Amino acid sequence: MQLNEKAPIRSEEAILEVKDVSKIYARKWAALQNVSLQVNRGEFVLLVGSCGAGKTTLIRLITREESPTAGTIRVVGEDVSSLGRKAIPYLRRRLGLVFQGGKLLGDRSIFENIAFTLRVTGAKKREISKKAMTALTLVGLAHKAGCLPSQLSGGEQQRAAIARALVNKPVLLLADEPTGNLDPDASQEVLDLLAKINRFGTAILLATHDTNLVSGLPYRRIEIANGQIA
Repeated sequence: MQLNEKAPIRSEEAILEVKDVSKIYARKWAALQNVSLQVNRGEFVLLVGSCGAGKTTLIRLITREESPTAGTIRVVGEDVSSLGRKAIPYLRRRLGLVFQGGKLLGDRSIFENIAFTLRVTGAKKREISKKAMTALTLVGLAHKAGCLPSQLSGGEQQRAAIARALVNKPVLLLADEPTGNLDPDASQEVLDLLAKINRFGTAILLATHDTNLVSGLPYRRIEIANGQIA
């Protein structure tokens, strides 16, 4: 099956649909059991659970880094588990990914980290500079475009990672513990930035173990424990 990369998104559609998904590893250990959830267009959803609850496994299934043992996952109506190998990169172009620690390329400037993402997706050379600087401006880092990741604070590195995730205008931003190694002030800056991005219309699924950090946020909250929706 090939992904229809340009499939239109109707306002009433779910961006992400997870239905009865299980993931069983060797020795019959169930990382996920019959998980169902949905993220709608423009929605901000919190996926809250302790370390090892299954949050990262679910995100790996959504991005097709792994395949579910049972159940279905649809992104913009496309069945992710049915995609052929050649279609998986197109799926990931429709998703923005932010991880704990940012995972930036340490030997490249912040600008080059974002430009590299555009190059591998086939962006035209004349578009790369404009799109990369637009993304950096959005996260407040245009003045540090030439800096290496090591020259930025932890919070700035994570904001750069968010810029990289946004540069291809994803239909859904997946943030897996994006504040996990940040101090409270930097964590709040990241949350404020994600809220700003969501107000612009990007759907967000934020996975976190920090219940105190997200306790006051006005978003739908899904709790996961021991691989099951609580």
